[in-house]
Amino acid sequence: MFFKRRKRQNKDTESQENAFSRADGAFVPDFTRREFSSSIAYSTSFEGCFNGVWVGWLGTYVPNEGNIDSKALDIIMHFKQYHYVDTADLGYHTCELCNQYEERGEFVIETKYALYYLPQMIDHYISEHNYLPPTKFIQDILEHWETIPCKKGLCAAQSDKS
Repeated sequence: MFFKRRKRQNKDTESQENAFSRADGAFVPDFTRREFSSSIAYSTSFEGCFNGVWVGWLGTYVPNEGNIDSKALDIIMHFKQYHYVDTADLGYHTCELCNQYEERGEFVIETKYALYYLPQMIDHYISEHNYLPPTKFIQDILEHWETIPCKKGLCAAQSDKS
């Protein structure tokens, strides 16, 4: 999963071949592909195996800084709350940037373009460390939000939690 440091390309299109070494902590470049099996998850609305891409897995540095659109952040927070998936393979994680925050678990945002796999602590990275998710991801979730019933709180994941 982690490779030697290589010259980075466009921040929005980094792939597994551009990953960083273990010395950069738990960092996984945005858009790195991952196969996920729901059979190892504690809680998931997905069954079987599916492929996703990682977004927001920071280690010891922030690869892209800036201000996120408030609507995009609201969408991320909705999915964080109602689309939790805990694979139990990553365990608890302490923020390697400040060592002040700890959380465990993951959540997913499934759009027509990709299944995004995000850490539960992404809101900490955004609010405390100015992490700006890739433009492609933000555009995708904003477009997706306009076409799904989740935007009115009617998603299956939310009704399962009530």
